[in-house]
Amino acid sequence: MSPIEINKHKNITLQPYNSSGKCSGFNRGPLGDLYAYLDVQEVPGIQRDGINLLSTVSISYLDAILGSVVKVKTMEGVTDLQIPPRTQPGDVLVLARKGAPKLNKPSIRGDHLFTIKVNIPNRISAKERELLEELSSLSNTNGSHSRTRPRTQPATANVRIDRGIEVVKKHAC
Repeated sequence: MSPIEINKHKNITLQPYNSSGKCSGFNRGPLGDLYAYLDVQEVPGIQRDGINLLSTVSISYLDAILGSVVKVKTMEGVTDLQIPPRTQPGDVLVLARKGAPKLNKPSIRGDHLFTIKVNIPNRISAKERELLEELSSLSNTNGSHSRTRPRTQPATANVRIDRGIEVVKKHAC
């Protein structure tokens, strides 16, 4: 018998095997072979590694230092992920048994592993800088090594016009 290609979508319920290891055909018809071709859609942000799932989650540097709870996407929907205090970039946090089920043993599931990415801001306010410098000075008094931070000075600029092009040279005071 040659395969027949049908481009229809139909929901069917497959009967589990009985105690003899056999089952009857569809609507109690004769036994036969069913060939099903499945298109498995990828979920953006989730990769599969066997029965484990892998994702990356970005957190702020404050969440990494202090700890927090963030919402993450899993195969079952959105759930909470506990970020412990002092989390480092590259740390891997695990949601146990939130991975893919094992083939032929759906009671066994993999884990969902989240690699932590810590976002460092490009710009901070004057108040944030003041607080971070105060925090840094507190850290230095507790025996950590001394850090020298360059003080940013307002830049001055010399401007000249060279063949109709504005040339700007900046230098610190």
